[in-house]
Order: sequence, then C-alpha cells, then structure tokens
Amino acid sequence: MKQTQEAGATTGSSLPDGLEDRRQFLTKFASTTFAGLVAPAVAASPAQAQTSAPAGQAQAVALYFELDEADVLGRMTRDLMRALDKPLEQRHWSMVIDLRRCTGCQGCTIACIQENKLPPGVV
Repeated sequence: MKQTQEAGATTGSSLPDGLEDRRQFLTKFASTTFAGLVAPAVAASPAQAQTSAPAGQAQAVALYFELDEADVLGRMTRDLMRALDKPLEQRHWSMVIDLRRCTGCQGCTIACIQENKLPPGVV
C-alpha cells in the first residue's frame, strides 16, 4: 500500500488522463466566473459611466408620447374630454370596482366620498 501512495505522489495524480481533480476544477471555475463579472465593468469607458444621472436626480422618463386608439389611457383621456364638453345635465358618472380583488377595507367608498366632496351619510 505504501508503494501505491508513493507511485501516486510521483505521477502527481491518480485520475485518468483528461480528468482534473476537484480543486483544479473549482479554481478554474471561480477564476472564469470572476473574470466574467469584472470584465464588463472594467471594459466600460468613463464616457459611458457619465451618461447616468447624478446622485439624487431622477432621469426623465418619456411616457405616453403617442396615444393611439388602442391605448387604454389615451382612450380614457379622450372619453373624459368628450364627457366634460357636455352640459351638466347630460353628464353621468359611474365607478366600476373589481369585487374579486375586494378586501372589505372600504377604501373605494372613502375615495368616492372624498373625490366627490359628499357630506357624511350620503354613501
């Protein structure tokens, strides 16, 4: 048995050719992973880093530039403008609540009373 250990020590590895031991594999894997994570940060030029907004300032985000008929918010805005053009007698408002999402908090009722400036006890 002593001869086997000595023979393994002289050859450097008891694994078949083409196979690496666990330590070598983990070392190479960790090095590759580290290089893959660090290389993009190092390769980024300083000009690219300056394009972001300074600390404490939010970047302006362009929202709703082109509202078409398929766009829900655009359609709702046009419907509201069309309703506001009507005389007061012809205006009718309603509120739709998805009862599948209702938790019983009465938040929708409170919001309705506040938005419409209703006196206590009306709703």
